[in-house]
Amino acid sequence: MSPSNTRPQILSLFIKARLVLITLLISTLASVYSISLLDQYIYQQKQNSIRKVAGSYVNHIRNNLNQALSAAYPIAALIRTQNGETKGFEELASEMLSLYPGLDALQLHKNGILTHVVPLKGNESAIGNNVLENPLRTQEAFLAKKQVN
Repeated sequence: MSPSNTRPQILSLFIKARLVLITLLISTLASVYSISLLDQYIYQQKQNSIRKVAGSYVNHIRNNLNQALSAAYPIAALIRTQNGETKGFEELASEMLSLYPGLDALQLHKNGILTHVVPLKGNESAIGNNVLENPLRTQEAFLAKKQVN
């Protein structure tokens, strides 16, 4: 081999090596980008799944609260139609508990003091408690009282 022949061969090998390196670099960059996109897609799918589950819980809680709050309307109507008398509260509350499975008890307060509770069994000790003097419930009790007046 003559020195003039080896020079083009070395140049040719150098060009081929460069092409291999460029191809390797491009392939590596494309792979990293693809993995990044896939990771981003998986993250978004997880986020969407979490949003769906959270939304489901929000709706469930909202429905339970609405159901619990709607139980107050028939009781309020009974008390209003009887000019503040509580006659029939126990019967109505007993009937309503079977219609509102999310409720454990229905209570009637006069000036913040618990006067009636259905079912009474297991709740006897609560009779006479004043929610307006309970530091854990004072804010909510005054808010409820304010909305009624």
